Amino acid sequence: MAPLWIVLFVTSLSASTHPRTLDLVIDRDDIVSGESYLATFSGEGLAPEACFDIRYRAPRSDRELIMRHWQYGLTAQHPTDASTLRGMWEITGVRAHIHASGDDSLDENFVPIAPARVRVRPQLWEVFVFLAMMSFEVIVAGVGIRKLLLHLNNRAR
Repeated sequence: MAPLWIVLFVTSLSASTHPRTLDLVIDRDDIVSGESYLATFSGEGLAPEACFDIRYRAPRSDRELIMRHWQYGLTAQHPTDASTLRGMWEITGVRAHIHASGDDSLDENFVPIAPARVRVRPQLWEVFVFLAMMSFEVIVAGVGIRKLLLHLNNRAR
């Protein structure tokens, strides 16, 4: 997969304390749970020790949430595991800072971006377990329907 490039434009912040533009590169836009992806920020005036908060949407949600201190430093690996929701994750805004910020406001100092997306897919064994469970439910339901039909047939006699 080609890297995902997102350019962030800072319009309301002072150029002396915040970069004018930021680039966010996510090296993969489609991963299997248990894998990780690399996120890299670059831009004029970014310090190597910068911390990044993100505004994001989880899979199957329209609600924007904030993840404070999502990434320390310009480049970091972001792992997924069995507890990571499957589906499309969207990063909709970024806030860069050096010091810990206590502000959880959805809007303050976040740079809105075109959503950066990472899709988390289930591992192959998860698909097999799901299919096996569905097959079991169909078989059980089939047995239940067959018993019901036999019962109704016997009562009709």
